Amino acid sequence: MIRSGATMLPSEGEWKVDGALHALIAVEGQELEMRIMRADQRGRG
Repeated sequence: MIRSGATMLPSEGEWKVDGALHALIAVEGQELEMRIMRADQRGRG
């Protein structure tokens, strides 16, 4: 769920947790993508 600052202002603690969660998801996603790409190259080569 994406919150816009105009409609909802969460507490600072909430923002930090939210940000950390999004960063974690982004890193996990990148690692997964890299693994998939490597597997794909192995499969073709």
